[in-house]
Amino acid sequence: MQEQKTDFLGDIKKRLGQLRETFDLAISLPVAKETRKLVPYLMFQLGQEQFGMPSTYILEIIVDHDIVRLPGNDGYLSGVINYRNTVLSVLDLHQMLKISIGDEFTDNILIISRGLKVNTSFMVNKLIGFVAVDENLVKPKPFSLDPSIGQLLKGEYFHQDRMVVLFNPDYLTG
Repeated sequence: MQEQKTDFLGDIKKRLGQLRETFDLAISLPVAKETRKLVPYLMFQLGQEQFGMPSTYILEIIVDHDIVRLPGNDGYLSGVINYRNTVLSVLDLHQMLKISIGDEFTDNILIISRGLKVNTSFMVNKLIGFVAVDENLVKPKPFSLDPSIGQLLKGEYFHQDRMVVLFNPDYLTG
């Protein structure tokens, strides 16, 4: 069991190194046209769906961190963590967006995001990488969404022939 955990942590550290490389590449891409507005986004997976958040809101990615579960909690709060001697809430975006957790979910990847008033964290299934998103190509979010969920989302972006849902970080991080 310890060997599996060591292998898992080694794989995550390798992936974090790859993410750093893709981030460096994403922010160094030249702007071909004056009208393009490229913003680096961290892409990640929840269930089988891909999501993105502007990298300027990402404080840190933490792997294998203990989450203190809150008894009797049926809402979108999975628990809390001790982050640099500060208690941070851990949002359950799977429940919030009604997405199946899937078999790959390990509770071991947390994204710490900075907010206007308070920092927060949320769990993801998988980190994909940093991508330079042309914000002029972001399509508006679907109008059919539940209004409380709709505020959470900024829009849709197609990356490598796959739809990526972009978060509205100001709503997510309050």
